[in-house]
Amino acid sequence: RCYLKGVIGDQIHATLVAVAHNFRTILRKLRLFCIKILGWIGNVVLPGFWKIGLLEQAA
Repeated sequence: RCYLKGVIGDQIHATLVAVAHNFRTILRKLRLFCIKILGWIGNVVLPGFWKIGLLEQAA
């Protein structure tokens, strides 16, 4: 529901809806990128981290 008045209000509302949609898209892609980076770190930098049991020693 648009509470802004008149034609200009409709235009502002449409612009804000588009900005919000683009912002959600950017956040989704950023989240997926961070997951890929963390996976890379887990596989390349710390390949034996889970096998050695370092997680249990750190806790």
